[in-house]
Amino acid sequence: MPKKIDPKVEGLVLGLSNGGMSLRKIVGTLKSQNIVISYGSVHNILNTVRKRRQVKAAGVPSPVKPQPVKVATVKVIKQIKIMTKMENPPSQRQMSRKVRVSPRTVRRILVKLDKRLARKAKVHKLLPRHVKNRKTNCRKLYEGSLAGHRSEFMVTLDEAMFGLHCQREAESLLRPEGSARS
Repeated sequence: MPKKIDPKVEGLVLGLSNGGMSLRKIVGTLKSQNIVISYGSVHNILNTVRKRRQVKAAGVPSPVKPQPVKVATVKVIKQIKIMTKMENPPSQRQMSRKVRVSPRTVRRILVKLDKRLARKAKVHKLLPRHVKNRKTNCRKLYEGSLAGHRSEFMVTLDEAMFGLHCQREAESLLRPEGSARS
């Protein structure tokens, strides 16, 4: 909590202000009298403190402090809710750009809506030149290795084939029908 300003200093500030001095001149004058005070403190004395004291002395309730505008309005929440219902929802950053709020606000709204939060991984984008490269390379692979009867010498492996259940089935197929399991 900030230090309380001495009422004598407040009186000096108010007197100098009524004399038509600017904030800078008030601070300079007080500094020459060995009273150190910041511009912000002088501003608060002239605007906030004086007004509140006057209102309190008059017996009227003190004025309401201005609050920041609520950003998570019903409209914004509804827009984000619609975006999250999509099959492939946009990222939080994209949502924040569309509804013109901060990413932090979008995240807070998603938590309030009990949505599962996940960070989308950034993946590379396939450019037209990459597509062209893949076509030529696949063609070269086909012509060099797979065309004609050469494909019978190619071996491909499927990881699912090497599971334990597949191994037992393969053993039963390899065993002659008449032999019993030992």
